[in-house]
Amino acid sequence: MVAGPFILRYGVVLGLVAAGLLLSPGLEAPRSWALLGLTVVASGFGAHLLVRSHQGYRYYLRQPAAYFYWITPACLTLGGATFTLQFLGGPFTWAGMLATGAGVALVLYCQYLLAAPPAGRAGPGAAPPPQARLIVHWAIYLAAFLLFVAILNSGLGQLAGTLVLGGMSGLLALELFREGRERPWREGLYALVLALLVTELSWALQYLPMGRIITGLILLLAFYLLSGLMHHHLQGRLSLWIGVEFLLVTAVVLAALLLLQSAGG
Repeated sequence: MVAGPFILRYGVVLGLVAAGLLLSPGLEAPRSWALLGLTVVASGFGAHLLVRSHQGYRYYLRQPAAYFYWITPACLTLGGATFTLQFLGGPFTWAGMLATGAGVALVLYCQYLLAAPPAGRAGPGAAPPPQARLIVHWAIYLAAFLLFVAILNSGLGQLAGTLVLGGMSGLLALELFREGRERPWREGLYALVLALLVTELSWALQYLPMGRIITGLILLLAFYLLSGLMHHHLQGRLSLWIGVEFLLVTAVVLAALLLLQSAGG
């Protein structure tokens, strides 16, 4: 499955991402942010090139647009790097950047595996392993949390911050929903609805006396609930029990977060 040309391309992309992540903390603004922006582009465009190079990609009846594969690695790179720069210092800065690079490397490899056509289609190799899709899904939720907290802590105004936060949640939801690919306009509409709901919630939460981490976790919980229900609905698998399960998990975790907030004053 993994050929020599892929290993070369994969190594080049990871080298560029790692160099950008490790060099940006040592530069002064705005050069550090310019280098970080180039690193985000390198991770997204690298995902595009790696997916297009998959030998099974041409066997899709309708090839998925490769630019969708930008979303998760680019958001994880941006979220991990900005969270690290805002909240970690000293040797933990390098640890955070290295952890971000390792996460991006894993996501890029899993996305390459997921570029294989579904089972039963013409083409070489087997269907992509289910673990790869699970890892990408977890990476989407991790990127959402890191971006939520980083945006809340960025110093943007309330209007600009909530709009950026909602836009990021919509992009990540689109990446989560796009598995079906049969009606992309429908997936985009649901992602837009989710973005609007998260934007409204983030606007309301900024009036409450809660820390940025707790606020980010509550937004992540809302993203988990909304995206999970919409995702199952788009796949035709939403049932009463699945809805109850999502609601119970959300209620329990939300109660724990509110208790933690009250205990911390």
